[in-house]
Amino acid sequence: MDTSNSLYHTPNTGPEPEPEAEPAKPVQKRRRFSIEQKRHIVEDALASGDSFSIAARRHNINTNLLFKWRQQYEQGQLEPVAEAPNLVPITLASGDAEALAPHQDRFRRSARLEIVLPNGHRLTVIGNVCADALRTTLECLSP
Repeated sequence: MDTSNSLYHTPNTGPEPEPEAEPAKPVQKRRRFSIEQKRHIVEDALASGDSFSIAARRHNINTNLLFKWRQQYEQGQLEPVAEAPNLVPITLASGDAEALAPHQDRFRRSARLEIVLPNGHRLTVIGNVCADALRTTLECLSP
């Protein structure tokens, strides 16, 4: 049977051409947002009056992430981090120690005093503690 005049005959032109491969999408690294950025985005979403979905799209983030940040914001977890105070080493001259001698009545006996700084460092004093020195230290370390 001759199929050259057949309606259903397709000539053999060789192998099918391969479809063009799409270029691979570049791998995006996970974005990291600082506490200040998170707080700014949440405050913008709350102030705009838009839905959180619209606010999330405006900042190119997932809506669920914005809801999570809002919860952290309401719990006070997105407050600015206080900088740790800078401590300066001091030394007493020999004359200064003698000048403190008359004020020894202000010293109180304490077995142990421990101050935990915001950066995690601990200041531990064992023995006599001068109330004025302690007060001054706490005033300098408080935010």
